[in-house]
Amino acid sequence: MGMRTQTTLDVWMNGTFVGRWSRDKGVHTFEYDVSYVQNPNACPLSLSLPLYQTSVGTFVESFFDNLLPDSFEIRRRLARRFGCASDSAFDILAETGRDCVGALQILKKDSPIPSVRTVEKQALTEHEIELLLLDAVSNNPISVNNDDFFRISLAGAQEKTALLFHDGSWCMSLGATPSTHIIKLPIRAMNSLSLDLHNSVENEWLCLQILQAFGLPVAQADMHDFGNQRVLVVKRFDRKLSGDGSCYLKSSYIPNCQRFSKNICLIFALINRLIGQIDGLKNFF
Repeated sequence: MGMRTQTTLDVWMNGTFVGRWSRDKGVHTFEYDVSYVQNPNACPLSLSLPLYQTSVGTFVESFFDNLLPDSFEIRRRLARRFGCASDSAFDILAETGRDCVGALQILKKDSPIPSVRTVEKQALTEHEIELLLLDAVSNNPISVNNDDFFRISLAGAQEKTALLFHDGSWCMSLGATPSTHIIKLPIRAMNSLSLDLHNSVENEWLCLQILQAFGLPVAQADMHDFGNQRVLVVKRFDRKLSGDGSCYLKSSYIPNCQRFSKNICLIFALINRLIGQIDGLKNFF
């Protein structure tokens, strides 16, 4: 008997049910929940997914596809690791959508919703983090992390994972607790790359230092060695401690800028392979 695939996923935002993403015979649909639409503070997930209508087709599929890594190699590794029905965005996010980029949480239909008002975590030692980082680039994970909990989705072109830094310690976030830092590994030799980028961690850190020296706002990032694994630790701007300090909230809101952050492919629901390309959008405008 073949693997049974999900046909509907629930989309949440900080404990609020936003709507349902469904797939039927390859056609993708997103429908906002009535109670969410009636909330005076409701906002659309994207300009490509208007608040007051059901969206069908490529716009839906492309929007959610942008929540995943750009690299097909990384996607295939995620699909194998978590036993996904395929390496499509729908099937991968069905297994890894608990902690997505931005404010969204994607869960299987009618899944129990963990409380967002507490911090659920598992403390990690430096050695455990080193094993976790080795797992991030392995097809045969061996580390101590519990895959039933540690399922995250991060967009981008390189290998990365995410951790929670709470009360001075590195932790694995559990339940609905989001991660606070992105851990970026050196860019490995992938089929699509012909450059030697093994020192990408040092290069990115240096570029940030140069930009900061010129007075430009940059991400808060530092190099760190977990055992023999050198990584760039980047503080997430889309994760904030609540006012009472009881939990972490997800947001796509950029402080001090009075605006929300969306990449252009998310806004217009374009395929994510156009992200970062010099001429990828030349025929769009």
